[in-house]
Amino acid sequence: MFRKLTPEEELLLCCARTRLEPQTAARVSELLEGGVDWNRLIVLARRHFVTQLLYWHLSERVKKVAPMVFTQELERNFRANVDRNFYLASELLRLLPLFETDGIPVIAFKGPVFAVNVYKNIALRTYGDLDILIRKQDIARATKLLSSAGYIPRHSGSHVKDAIDRRQDTEYPFVSMAQKWLAIDLHWDLAGKRAACKHDIADLFSDARLMPLFGRTIHTLSPEDLLLYSCIHAVKHPRMHLRWICDIAEIIRAFPLINWEHLEEKAHHSHCSRMFYAGLLLAADLLDAPVPKGALHKIKSDRSVQKVVTRVKWQLFEETEALPQHIWILQNIGMKERFRDKLKIFLFVGLVPSPDDYDALPLPAQITGLYFAIRPLRLALKLALASPQLLKYRL
Repeated sequence: MFRKLTPEEELLLCCARTRLEPQTAARVSELLEGGVDWNRLIVLARRHFVTQLLYWHLSERVKKVAPMVFTQELERNFRANVDRNFYLASELLRLLPLFETDGIPVIAFKGPVFAVNVYKNIALRTYGDLDILIRKQDIARATKLLSSAGYIPRHSGSHVKDAIDRRQDTEYPFVSMAQKWLAIDLHWDLAGKRAACKHDIADLFSDARLMPLFGRTIHTLSPEDLLLYSCIHAVKHPRMHLRWICDIAEIIRAFPLINWEHLEEKAHHSHCSRMFYAGLLLAADLLDAPVPKGALHKIKSDRSVQKVVTRVKWQLFEETEALPQHIWILQNIGMKERFRDKLKIFLFVGLVPSPDDYDALPLPAQITGLYFAIRPLRLALKLALASPQLLKYRL
């Protein structure tokens, strides 16, 4: 079920893909001829990080129907993003040989690698940093390497808050000392602790594929691992971006020989089948992704998946904040098949301090252990205040 779309929303869905089929292209022309609110269209495209695709498909069409100020803004943003993308790609190609020389195995994913490997055009995807997967035992060596290459760990201004943040996550962010906007995230897992998914990092490295990137050959995730990761990444967030759904759809289109049976086994063993299915169903329903019919039939029989997908479709274009924390927690719990994983998420969210706890009550480093008592009290208060909404939500 989907509420009635505005012309701007439907146009954005039509353009959130790398290629337009004849039927979709005809619908784009109809929507443009009917008139759109260009200001809202651009606002939506920015919010969902699909301005590159919007311009790519409309660059010639909009000159006939849109005010010049909007066509110029779209073109300016497109070219600025292309320049940024190439800069990030060149920086990645500078850094990867350093890891190789130091004997640190790495997998590059997202960013320019994703744009070239999946979108087949570095200009068509917006990204703001570089993501590199390493083994956990290589963190210290990788940190030293990045320091010698001109990067420092990103700090919030509080050592206590940074320590809390690192306890929660499975990535370590760095920023360039020369270019403060340039960031690198070192990952030693793909899902994060809150998702309660189990990834075998050794398998990710053994299944990694070689791909060309501007004259170099680099390691990246296999299509199956990339699709599974992209579904988990999209569904675990409290606010869904259209770009993430587009990523899922484009992976399916870019790799028609995906081993679906093997992929379902991977999702099962990672304890994230529902998150995987929710991502696939969103890509199929919203962006016409060619998900196999057998998989779709199985997906649509899961009420928990249907519930999340329905909510996302209703709220995707709403001008509201992200899901309230209590609803987001329940949604993530509902996405788990096993009781032990549901309990793991509940205990992690309920007991492990978060940076929000520090923001609410900054404590000196000597007594930060109190956050383990403050966290459940704050969460219990939020849940009590939100009890009317919780009654409407069933796992």
